Amino acid sequence: MRMGQLIWSAGMVWLVSSSPGAAATFQVDAQAEVSAALYQANATMVASRKSTDARLQALRGRIDSLQARLRAGAAAEHAELARLQQQFVQELAQKDQAYAAVIATLRGAVTDIASTPEGAAALARYNAGNELEALAILDRMRAANEAARRQREAIDSAAEGRRIAELALDARNRGKLGTQAVIARLEEVTRLDPAVFADWDALWSLYIDAGRLADARHAAQMAAGVAGNDRDRSVALANLGGVSEMEGQAAEARRAYQGAVDALRRLAGQGSGNSAAEGALAVGLGKLGDASMQMRDFAGADRAYTDGLGLRVELMKQDPPRYMPGVMWAARQAGEARRERGDLAGADKAYAVALHIFRLLQPAAGDRADVLRNGAFVLFGVSQLRQAQNDLQAARQAAEEALQLRRQLAAVDPGNAEAQRFLAESLAGLGDVLCRQNRLADARVSWQEAQAILDRIIANSPDNTPARFDAIHIQSAMADVPGSGVRWKDVVAQYEALDARGMLTDYHRYDLDQARERAEASGRRAP
Repeated sequence: MRMGQLIWSAGMVWLVSSSPGAAATFQVDAQAEVSAALYQANATMVASRKSTDARLQALRGRIDSLQARLRAGAAAEHAELARLQQQFVQELAQKDQAYAAVIATLRGAVTDIASTPEGAAALARYNAGNELEALAILDRMRAANEAARRQREAIDSAAEGRRIAELALDARNRGKLGTQAVIARLEEVTRLDPAVFADWDALWSLYIDAGRLADARHAAQMAAGVAGNDRDRSVALANLGGVSEMEGQAAEARRAYQGAVDALRRLAGQGSGNSAAEGALAVGLGKLGDASMQMRDFAGADRAYTDGLGLRVELMKQDPPRYMPGVMWAARQAGEARRERGDLAGADKAYAVALHIFRLLQPAAGDRADVLRNGAFVLFGVSQLRQAQNDLQAARQAAEEALQLRRQLAAVDPGNAEAQRFLAESLAGLGDVLCRQNRLADARVSWQEAQAILDRIIANSPDNTPARFDAIHIQSAMADVPGSGVRWKDVVAQYEALDARGMLTDYHRYDLDQARERAEASGRRAP
């Protein structure tokens, strides 16, 4: 019985021909193949030769004759052949108890094999005389099935681990557990089941907080790979842009953010009143504005921020408590872009909106990290604006309040590198205000505390580019203070070292140019 002859009329499953390179498909009757395997089994042949039953010998003759006709092309009689083979095995088993026991075991095995299309196909090859090929197929099937069983077990274990990780994340958000403890749990979940977008998204955020930028980039890339819709793709691209931005790759970040915004515009355009998509688009526009800021494209940043702010204001009209925090954040962003553009009046209006909303949210915020964190950003920005307006007393007051909030947030989770970096940023900013007030000793204390924090972050995460630039900012401020021990040429050397490693953005290249001018001027003044 050859594979090309296996064309049955009932109980069919599809099979690719066993002939090498064959492209045609044939049908296999699983039950017929079970009957054929049992009839052709060695146990059947041995028991048949021992039997002297005339009926069985006649039945065997009919089977042999029918097989000969089938080889000649009488395909319509295949069903009859299978019926006769089955009858022969049954009658032989009734007359030979030892054979009955052996053939029952073999029946169970071949029936199980034939229970799937792939198994039935392999059994057909076996019956056609391709025993070694069939056994190799069955071995591969067993290995695949074993891998599938392990994968199912891993997915089940990951589901259990995911539930535990969700509780750990909740405890971390309430200040009861450190960031690293949650990361370890989610890493195990993604190892067991790497195909869940939400796991990679959550892990990205935790890696960012821990200052593990290379790991964060990997998580964002994995999330993009498993994203199944525009919403998830937009999140993954925004995450990838966030890592690129932190690594100083502003152009790469802007491309990723633009891709996220494009996906979000498609979502927002799928139907009117899609508030979730519009809210996500507002966030994406904010990220796009951030990357434009890093490229010193302040006009482009202002456009993106203002578009995002407009979306948020419309959403806030529908549900003020839900969207007020977003309006506060977008107004702060717009204020920063306008300040950098030199539009201090426009910046003042934007920061006034942001600060007003924070004051409304603050009494009920309690220890909510998100409200306090965003409020600290607003106050820090107000301090910078007041410095630009030469209102140093108001600048210092805002800087001190931002510092108080950031100390509170950093104390809750010492392993959160971002919280520590923002604490250093506030200390450095307060030092800048104190320096302008000519309180140089107090300024040094603030700068030195900030520098110590940044040194620890960089030691733990050498690729944390924002921390490196924050440290250079402190050195730049100290270079202007007589007796600080820091010279402008030292600042230039630090920028150039980062430039040699490809870590300098357009934003910081401008700072490098300024530092070179200051170094040249100070060199001319030196005796």
